[in-house]
Amino acid sequence: MANEVVFEGVRLTARDRQQQSPWARVRRHSTRTSWLYWLAPALTMIVLSGLNVDYETALAVTISMCAMIIYSSLVCSRLNRITSDLYAASPVGAAPLTWRFDAQAIRQDSAAIRADFPWSSVVDVSETPEHFLFLLTPYSTLVLPKRFGDAEQVDALRKLVADARRSGMIMGQPA
Repeated sequence: MANEVVFEGVRLTARDRQQQSPWARVRRHSTRTSWLYWLAPALTMIVLSGLNVDYETALAVTISMCAMIIYSSLVCSRLNRITSDLYAASPVGAAPLTWRFDAQAIRQDSAAIRADFPWSSVVDVSETPEHFLFLLTPYSTLVLPKRFGDAEQVDALRKLVADARRSGMIMGQPA
């Protein structure tokens, strides 16, 4: 197909998969409530001090809350790592992907899956020195490491992205 850009044998490393976390401008909105976890112990201390609870009890409750927050953060971090490792070992995660880009869509093929993403489903595209990041939702980002293509393929992909933006198929920057 004319104007098709193909990246073959794409395998994501653990470092590549870390790029799938939400982008900073999206993370700002999606994790807005996380600061409440750290504000809660201070508010608890204030409330308990107004209830004529002795200092030691208020301090014990506050320290317990902080310990629970830290523990849950560590558990979530470990679970994310386990999930990432399990994905990498699964038939879908272990199979090398072939990425195909044309004027209509992004396509991923492997022995285990086939996925089509029309350009209209892409909210935005970001480029880092090592990756192309295709934002589908605040929690779903397709990551294409540039190392699987040569300079000509990377330039051709940039042109396809620019054409999709110009035609209004890529919605633009997330709010």
